[in-house]
Amino acid sequence: ERANHPHAGRSVSMPYRPWANITAVVLHQTAAKMGENPSSWHSVPIHFGVTREGKIIQLYDLTEVCNHANGFNRRSVGIEIDGWYAGVEGQLNTLWQPNAQAKRQPMDLPSVQANAVKETVQWILNTVEANGGKVTHIHPHRQSSRDRQSDPGSLIWQTIGLWAQQHLNLSDGGAAFTVGDGLTIPQAWDARYVGNQY
Repeated sequence: ERANHPHAGRSVSMPYRPWANITAVVLHQTAAKMGENPSSWHSVPIHFGVTREGKIIQLYDLTEVCNHANGFNRRSVGIEIDGWYAGVEGQLNTLWQPNAQAKRQPMDLPSVQANAVKETVQWILNTVEANGGKVTHIHPHRQSSRDRQSDPGSLIWQTIGLWAQQHLNLSDGGAAFTVGDGLTIPQAWDARYVGNQY
């Protein structure tokens, strides 16, 4: 879908970066329902969107810098996972609601979608390495923005983020790691980080 995407979210100051500068993957939840039609993703500044049915849609080239994750933008590839998810599973008050009247319930993460995200992460690592770079980190968006406290949420982070650390030897930066005004990974997302608050 790269040829059809308007690329309006590309960085003006640094539209492209060398392969060697790509060192991280950032996970997001859309907090909306984008659907299966690739054209419905044209307003999203993200490298990849993964639908509820497991469709992987590439919207930007990996060497393009798009505005998806604040201080991570220049060195990361972003993946948006379609759906809305609680910041902490089982705590409805941590689910972002689009307005005061909304009463959405958290979505599940279908295995076909989760597996597609894992395949996307692996493909990114392989492609960057094939071009002389190396991805070493995986991050939740919340680490670079306090306005994204629930992004991508504990379910996605525990299913994908922890998997990537255990199976692909990626790092999240550690218990105290943040960028800009970001928030640390809470204990509710990762039991290693005792005392980190949601």
